[in-house]
Amino acid sequence: FIYYGEEIGMTGSGDHLNIRRPMQWSPEQFAGFSTATPWLPVDENYLAVNVERQSYEPDSLWHHYQRLIGLRLNHAALRRGSLTTLDTDCDGLFPFLRHLPGADGDEALLVVLNLGRTTAVNCTLSLNTSPLPPGAYATTDLLHNAASSEVVVGENGRIAPSAILPAINAHQGHILRLSPP
Repeated sequence: FIYYGEEIGMTGSGDHLNIRRPMQWSPEQFAGFSTATPWLPVDENYLAVNVERQSYEPDSLWHHYQRLIGLRLNHAALRRGSLTTLDTDCDGLFPFLRHLPGADGDEALLVVLNLGRTTAVNCTLSLNTSPLPPGAYATTDLLHNAASSEVVVGENGRIAPSAILPAINAHQGHILRLSPP
């Protein structure tokens, strides 16, 4: 779920009533929320942080949320697939596999999130057993144009330790579609 305002970077503090102020739709008076004075004042940053402005900026947080929502809608494995966490040798990384068998073929997505504060470089990912059949899977990064190497799955779905992504920036995530051999 997305709590309103989160998709544009609105912030709040204090008790529940003050955690979110009126939605910041535009740079107009009262942030475009109302033509009347709202029950709480709008945040001071409404001129810069609002839906209208971010809808015109392709690299905005609002557009990032739109891409993530689109990926979830277009990839059933993100909604209904099994979840298997992978092992890694880097602190701060959270890699997992979402897999969904289907009549038209399996869908497999490898999600790698860097929850750390520094760039993770040449981190290896591995897994002792997975639902994937053996083979070399080509990868396509669905979020970025980052280069990634193939994922080799051995017997019993084993993924040997390998550096699939050369670098993952702090607070960045990658969603890699695994294309079967």
